[in-house]
Amino acid sequence: RPGFRRRGVTPAPEPLILPPVDSRVAQFAISPAWFQRSMQGLRSLGRLGLFNIVLFVFAVWIFAAVADEVREEEHLHIEKELMLALREGTPPHPVGPYWLADVARDVTGLGSVAVLSGVVALVAGFLFLSRHHAASLFVIAASLGGLGLNNLLKTFFGRDRPDEALRLVEISSHSFPSGHAMSSATIYLT
Repeated sequence: RPGFRRRGVTPAPEPLILPPVDSRVAQFAISPAWFQRSMQGLRSLGRLGLFNIVLFVFAVWIFAAVADEVREEEHLHIEKELMLALREGTPPHPVGPYWLADVARDVTGLGSVAVLSGVVALVAGFLFLSRHHAASLFVIAASLGGLGLNNLLKTFFGRDRPDEALRLVEISSHSFPSGHAMSSATIYLT
């Protein structure tokens, strides 16, 4: 009879009926097996591989923080005060011995297009002649990729260089990110 229930006996719960799951959605579900496979993949990288991943994530985080400050332009007055503190006289010239500016230009030259192009040509040529063709192409691709990314980021941020009176050399491109620093890191670390 409907509504009739015997004492001490609870009725069985009605089965839960779920709508059908689309197979395209189901493939993105995180399952214990997926997590276990991912952890095995991380273990196979070893300590050095994990360290490199952590270092890469940290570097991207630092770049994003600096890029945010550059975009907001809140640091410009501090930067200008620092540059003026390292100059004296009228017109302003760098503080310190006369040769220090030359040393700074020489060290900066290690990141110039001429020096880096020569390094890439020598390394890629050596790798190619020693039949390491894939490594040679990798060096060339990494170098060109770093150059392209740097130019793209410079165009995106469009940050002007400091006043002409505060410059040691005349450069017409945008100032952030530093082409010398990014290209040097890309090429020398590859």
